[in-house]
Amino acid sequence: MNRQEEKTQEAIFKAFFSLLSKKSFQKIRIGELTNEANIGRSTFYSHFSSKDDLLTAVCHHLFEHVFITSSFFEHQPDEISTVEKLEHRIAHLFQHFKENEEKITTLYHLEDDYFLRSLKEELDKNLVPLLAPIYFQDSALPNSLITQYISETFISVLNWWLHIKDDVSTSQLTNYYLQLLR
Repeated sequence: MNRQEEKTQEAIFKAFFSLLSKKSFQKIRIGELTNEANIGRSTFYSHFSSKDDLLTAVCHHLFEHVFITSSFFEHQPDEISTVEKLEHRIAHLFQHFKENEEKITTLYHLEDDYFLRSLKEELDKNLVPLLAPIYFQDSALPNSLITQYISETFISVLNWWLHIKDDVSTSQLTNYYLQLLR
């Protein structure tokens, strides 16, 4: 994607979040998006085939940032134990969600559960393989139940953190999360 396309996409994303803060996803019209982004309809459709496609792209962009470009997998100092490395990774993950709190909260409250389903898929793919071998190594529980528990517990902790508005640090939050897994 060239620089102009990136700028246009960012303008569309910004307009999308602006409109989502005022009305439900279902009530947003493409014309409103194009007006808010100050682009033409054809420009919108050259980037996205529909409003649903835009939502998919927004989630993908956010998750790509959180799980890939945020160095989630590289965030592991060499001089610490495996469990401590894991704690650092999870705290780093929570920190990126906190930095994107407004967007996460907006997407969290969509009538459609697309965001939560997408988040769960990303957690299943990126977080469960790190935690399951450590916390459920000798468990007789079905793998699908372990996967569901790890991901949904993360989502519950994230939801709690976004709603309490207290000053809970990412390391405290990570500690809470891992205690729930023990």
